Amino acid sequence: MIGIHYQPRLAIAHDALVYRGGAERVVAALLNRWPDVPIYTSAYLPDATFDVFRTADIRTSFMQRVARDPNTVMRRIFPLMVPGFWSFDFSGYDVVLSSAAYAAKASRVPRSVCHICYCYSPLRLAWRPQDYLGPQTGRLMRRIILAFAAALRRWDYQVAQRVDYFATTCQNVAWRIKDCYHREAEVIHAPIDFARYRVHPEPGDYYLVVSRLFQYKRVDLAIEAMNQLGQPLLIVGEGPRRDELERLVHNSHIRFLGNVSEDELLRLYAGCKAVLFPQEEDYGLVPLEAQASGRPVIAYGAGGALETIVDGETGVFFKEQTISALLEAIFRADRIDFNQARIRQNAARFDIAVFVDKIAAFVDEKLQEFRLSSNRR
Repeated sequence: MIGIHYQPRLAIAHDALVYRGGAERVVAALLNRWPDVPIYTSAYLPDATFDVFRTADIRTSFMQRVARDPNTVMRRIFPLMVPGFWSFDFSGYDVVLSSAAYAAKASRVPRSVCHICYCYSPLRLAWRPQDYLGPQTGRLMRRIILAFAAALRRWDYQVAQRVDYFATTCQNVAWRIKDCYHREAEVIHAPIDFARYRVHPEPGDYYLVVSRLFQYKRVDLAIEAMNQLGQPLLIVGEGPRRDELERLVHNSHIRFLGNVSEDELLRLYAGCKAVLFPQEEDYGLVPLEAQASGRPVIAYGAGGALETIVDGETGVFFKEQTISALLEAIFRADRIDFNQARIRQNAARFDIAVFVDKIAAFVDEKLQEFRLSSNRR
């Protein structure tokens, strides 16, 4: 563990602290392990992310001056993130641990400093631009996005070559890092704080979606399925597709709750019949949060969900992103007598204590390796 023989000077770099998402939970876990370590980020909105950061040493870039809200940061001025990270001086550290899906891994880390990247995914806009192309995307805009993505891929690949070591959330992303960056990545599953989650002995009558409302999240499938079934669906989260999704609703029992408090989210997880997870995610913490609450997950059988859900025991998979396939999975789940203790046992494997031990050991190991290789130069 770090600190037995020396205390390396460590800095954490994270894309932006403007959401209460899975990546921000990872940074909170890192902060739990290293409470005095500074966190460098493009922008920080205290009211939009977790309260644990209010007492942390947060160092922001020039973007902070124009960071009005999460949408401004992540959709309107996101290209400024990269020069924002270029402006930071990391020369006084032994290790920079970047928490990144985009800009933090582009930090200009001196060659004498070990740069470890905990990578959530190769940049999605660069490597999977089709996720941003909806049915309403015009031909000209489609061509612009694809051309921009091609240029972005070249840049993202070059940036990845300057990282010394990669770790990532799951095997699914490790394979993508290998495919996109031609780099190996250590799998250290992103965590949940298992002890936080509540359990109700009996499920409620509603299904639950917890998601940002983007095109690739496929919340439309959940809405259309519940339109047909006439059953209650609660949707937690905000995003640019909310107005479009609301127009799909033909069932008075479907409600958009927007962003909710942490306490309310825990209550919703514990009381739902099941969580619907219709998207393909690189990893995805929502299925683990549902299982920690003892509730099964009905998920599209792709991506990180294949590593966190046990089909027939802690949830049910469907093979195609179609309404009929989702409905079939819902009917199948209704016929299964899920064991709440077994569901929670699966989620416990991903507890925060396991994560912090593994990430600390990885940082220690790779710093030693970096120093040995530097001495041979």
